[in-house]
Amino acid sequence: MSDEHDGNASQPDVSAADESTGSGERPTESRGRSILVGAVMLAVVLGLFIVLLATRDDSAAREVDSPLLGGAAPEIIGTTLTGDSYNIDDERGKWVVVNFFSPTCVPCVVEHPELINFSEAHAATGDASVVSVAFASREVEVRNFFEQRGGDWPVLAGSSESSAIALNYVTAQVPETYIVSPRGRVVAKLIGGITEEQLDEVIERASATATTEVSG
Repeated sequence: MSDEHDGNASQPDVSAADESTGSGERPTESRGRSILVGAVMLAVVLGLFIVLLATRDDSAAREVDSPLLGGAAPEIIGTTLTGDSYNIDDERGKWVVVNFFSPTCVPCVVEHPELINFSEAHAATGDASVVSVAFASREVEVRNFFEQRGGDWPVLAGSSESSAIALNYVTAQVPETYIVSPRGRVVAKLIGGITEEQLDEVIERASATATTEVSG
């Protein structure tokens, strides 16, 4: 009898451990599960934050400083989506809106109808034109973008050409838009989604400044 009693006494008290966790789980297992749940929740929060940043609508463009302002516009030479040759120097005598964009950029999508309105409004008078330069985008994506959303102006999407142009224009993000005067000088840089009204206001102001300088 004493031997049996001693044998039973030597066994671990499993029921006591179960009661200490309240659910039959060992403390280490419970802590591990809590850490896992916390990590999953953190990943979800970070994921939602990234999605928010990627889809936010920064449609209000603003003018910013640039080392290019007042100087000759860097060259834009290349082959368009339609296979035509483009050279910004051929646009002398008219205002040129140089728009850097990406098909996956939400503000770029938002501003696109505004560019269409601007282009169509100035097509009759021929005093302004638009050229788009794809930024870090595949040509097939750019082609699909314009086929789906419209837009009848030169688009440069070759990876090497576009990268060189973006580098010359010190482009770090999209959308970015430069306004080039009829004399080939950079008069403004805007970041964020532009509107037709903003473009016309910048051109009107720059035209008035140029007239004042000439008359003075």
